[in-house]
Amino acid sequence: MSLQIIYTEQYIIQAKLIYKYPILRPPHLINHTFITLLFSYIFIIYTLMASQAIDSHRANAEVIHGDLPCKKRIAELLEELCLPKGLFPLDDIEEFGYDRSSGFMWLTHTKKKDHVFKKIKQTVSYATEVTAFIENRRMKKMIGVKTREMLLWLTITEVYIEDPSSGKITFKTGTGLSESFPTSAFELE
Repeated sequence: MSLQIIYTEQYIIQAKLIYKYPILRPPHLINHTFITLLFSYIFIIYTLMASQAIDSHRANAEVIHGDLPCKKRIAELLEELCLPKGLFPLDDIEEFGYDRSSGFMWLTHTKKKDHVFKKIKQTVSYATEVTAFIENRRMKKMIGVKTREMLLWLTITEVYIEDPSSGKITFKTGTGLSESFPTSAFELE
């Protein structure tokens, strides 16, 4: 597994450099389709790693099954951590787990879901497995959540509220880009 992670991190670094500095792109890499495919490949690798992470944290975790109990517990946990309750507008949640000692949480649902947050007109895609390490006002090392920016799907790696009085929540992507939105856009609908 560690060899797989090393190769994945190398691809991420190369992809970031190619995307950030166009001068580094060899002529055959100028096509944006290639970059989109590369990020999709990286997303698939991270999704596979998410399953392995879930298995390693399952022993010490609180695990809940069923759509309604999972939705209720997710909303309670997000409220406890001062995050908007509507960050995960998913249907048919099969399992939710939270390891309080490490801060690791995961949820699985039956099929990938694309959701449009209407107040900000932003499309977000949720894979069938979503994982993150969570703490007060912050989710980091997220796997399984992407957002659409123009023609590209960018993986969201971190969500945080820096200053609660600002009323803003910030989403950071794997490329280092970040954008802030009103927290009210992510309340339960």
